[in-house]
Amino acid sequence: MERETRFFDNARSRLVFVEHYASIKFWEKHWESETFAKHIQSKNRFVNRWTRRYLQRGSRVLEAGCGRGQNVWSLSQEGFDVYGVDYAAETVKLINRVAPNLKILPADVRYLPFPGGFFDGYWSLGVIEHYYDGFFEIIEEAARVIRPGGYLFLTFPHMCLLRQIKAKAGRYKKLPTEFDRNNFYQYALNAEDVLNVAVQCGFALVSYRAHDSVKGLKDECSWLKPALQPLYDSNTLMARILRKSIDLVLCRWTGHLLFLVLKKVF
Repeated sequence: MERETRFFDNARSRLVFVEHYASIKFWEKHWESETFAKHIQSKNRFVNRWTRRYLQRGSRVLEAGCGRGQNVWSLSQEGFDVYGVDYAAETVKLINRVAPNLKILPADVRYLPFPGGFFDGYWSLGVIEHYYDGFFEIIEEAARVIRPGGYLFLTFPHMCLLRQIKAKAGRYKKLPTEFDRNNFYQYALNAEDVLNVAVQCGFALVSYRAHDSVKGLKDECSWLKPALQPLYDSNTLMARILRKSIDLVLCRWTGHLLFLVLKKVF
């Protein structure tokens, strides 16, 4: 099998990415690092800025699917009361050992160990697309633990305009009838499907933005990848400015990720 294969699911208008099975062992290996403690202490300007826009400092915030915990650390530095959960138990143990001040525990994002209405805000960064059977239970559980008037900050790969055009042109392989879910990695989701579930679970849309146009371009236009990969990998100030500039122009057409801000209304 190729390193990565993409199938188009015509029935749901979404891409199916086949590469790895997103198991606990896979993610624990993915997050392994000799400088684990250093990675935790990383400021995320994007997460901090959007949280401050809607919530006051001191608000209780959850990151569900927190990985190595760097966003929990980042928000805690901004004065928020932050919790994190992840289902990779060994990774959580390592976080607890190197950063015992962070409130991070092992849990399944579909079955959270918190009472209803416990959080003012909830971050889900690239999580819902990794569940083969769908994301309804994740959104439903998020709705349970967010108080009325609280916010869900949600990102996921989506069917941007470029992907939609490629799908209509038949540029992706068709999803086979018999599909081995053991090789499933993630979806590029139909935004309308996600919004419909969110509304059904009691949320109202506040903000809708596409991001990460460079990744969308390099992944969908292979002839551009040699030129764009170094820009995508670089963390220099100039690279960040250039990526931001490209996003401002092309995000509507090539943005890899969709970022939604949703308010809990009931």
